[in-house]
Amino acid sequence: MTDKFHTTVTLEALASWGSFHGAYIHPSLGLVSESGSSTAIAQAHIPQSTKILSIPHSLAITYSKAAASFPPELLHSVPPVSHYAILAAFLAFEHLKGTESFWYPYIASLPPVAAGCGGPLFQSAEEVEHWLGGTNLSSQTVQEIKEDWRQDWRSIRDALYMIPEWDSKAVELTWEIYLWAASMFSSRAFPDSLLSIGSASLDPTAPENSVRVNADGTLQGMRTTEEGSSKSALFPVLDILNHRPRTRITWKAEHSEIGFLCGDDLAVGSEVFNNYGPKPNQQLLLSYGFAIEGNPDDTVMLKFKPALSEAQQNIRSQQIPASEDTGIYHIHAHSCEPPQELVQLFRLLVANGWELEQLEKYPTAAVSVTNRNEISAKLQILNALLQKGRLLTELAPKDPEANDTQDQKYARVFRQGQINIILTATKKLSAEIKHLCKESKMYSVSTFEEFYPDFYNGMESCFGDEEQREASGMEEVALILGMCYLFLQMQDGKLPKELDTQIRALVGRYPMDVEGGEEDVERMQGLFEDIFPAAAEVAPEVFGSEKWTPELLGWGARVMEEGIITNGSLAVFVSMLPCLVKWLEREYSHWRNNCKRS
Repeated sequence: MTDKFHTTVTLEALASWGSFHGAYIHPSLGLVSESGSSTAIAQAHIPQSTKILSIPHSLAITYSKAAASFPPELLHSVPPVSHYAILAAFLAFEHLKGTESFWYPYIASLPPVAAGCGGPLFQSAEEVEHWLGGTNLSSQTVQEIKEDWRQDWRSIRDALYMIPEWDSKAVELTWEIYLWAASMFSSRAFPDSLLSIGSASLDPTAPENSVRVNADGTLQGMRTTEEGSSKSALFPVLDILNHRPRTRITWKAEHSEIGFLCGDDLAVGSEVFNNYGPKPNQQLLLSYGFAIEGNPDDTVMLKFKPALSEAQQNIRSQQIPASEDTGIYHIHAHSCEPPQELVQLFRLLVANGWELEQLEKYPTAAVSVTNRNEISAKLQILNALLQKGRLLTELAPKDPEANDTQDQKYARVFRQGQINIILTATKKLSAEIKHLCKESKMYSVSTFEEFYPDFYNGMESCFGDEEQREASGMEEVALILGMCYLFLQMQDGKLPKELDTQIRALVGRYPMDVEGGEEDVERMQGLFEDIFPAAAEVAPEVFGSEKWTPELLGWGARVMEEGIITNGSLAVFVSMLPCLVKWLEREYSHWRNNCKRS
């Protein structure tokens, strides 16, 4: 036994109780405590695929046992009581029985009522706001979750009040004991479908009547009955193992027994882990009371549920089923990329008229209809991530790390994981946007310097340099003229190959003789008269052609408004993207260093 782990009277009693009632604990497996938390260690080498723990079905706390302990009236009460409330109330009443409960040795090994599963559910609103402010687990969010549980508690308590001889028990079912019991199910429960594992495994190397937990936490070989019919269950002794991502185990079911085999060799003195599945730190912290540093299954959750027009909604319904369109999206630590469903949503939100028509034709296309649309969509997502990262750093607690309690340490790990994912995601998005802008070859007038120096110099002669144009409000006009110049170059067959495909696509998308184009012409008539013939006198080689007309300016203005993502100010923003990401990185590093030095 290492100094890190030690046995306790409570755990010895749990092992004796389990063994007496048919549980199997491998002789080389020790049930131990570490910093007040129960776990198990290998006291000798245990080979791969060895059975390490099992219990008979009689030890499991299931819904059928819980329901059988209550009067039938409760199960048919109006409004109905949820199965989760029945399970939690059953455990609460068993706790109140003390030593008279069949499960007393198991219940005694669980965390005390005041501590529950730990984490934000058992902290004050002030503590939650201080340690988790700016995250998705704000005090308001935690209170909303607790209120859902409180509603379940009220429903079963009020139903019991109405049943003769159960009113006194209803008084004993306090919110505190119910909250503890509910948290035990949220942090320790397994699906009761594991008690009925199918005889065939999808993994040919797994034993019969077994289900393998893959490295990513998914299950193989589990037989499901009616969809959604699985309920929570507590498996005493089996639930003592802590979670470690990517741990390989194999569940094994006999006629009246459930247990598991280790998926890898267990070295002497090593902690033995279970695999709860691919759970992000937000879920682990809320439901289990802990978070894992460097969690490979971590995510940043984003919420977007914008109001859509009828046309947008029709397209959206073809991209994602309405039942799945929850407005919740996850950026995963392993990729740090926005999910396709989120990108599709923003492509839809920023689409202009022509792009919307294309999305109606190809709603589920894997790529965007235009670079303009893709840049706009990803800029919006990048901005949302930068704002989220800013909140996470600005509202981070400034307390020194050395003084952290266990709950505070986990809160800090959760926040750091969120910021790390956001930093990586913003860097990737920033690079992608810059690449798209470079590929588009037209996000500022200075782009013309590379391909058409005569036009660039003519613009400077007529309207000044970029700074002067910005100050005088002529930068937008310069971009319109630039688009028109490219149109004329296309007509003369003088487009460089780097721009040819893009400009021809724009001309095909925005024909000159479009219905309603006369409005653009009228709008540009005054601008045309202000520019010509003065510009032709200053730069005749650029503006001297009779092809420059109000119609051409009207077309250029329409293309710039609808078909081109960027202008001078956006070019500045795109150039600032690395600075914005570095600012977030610097703020995060500053916070970390201050907490360590304090």
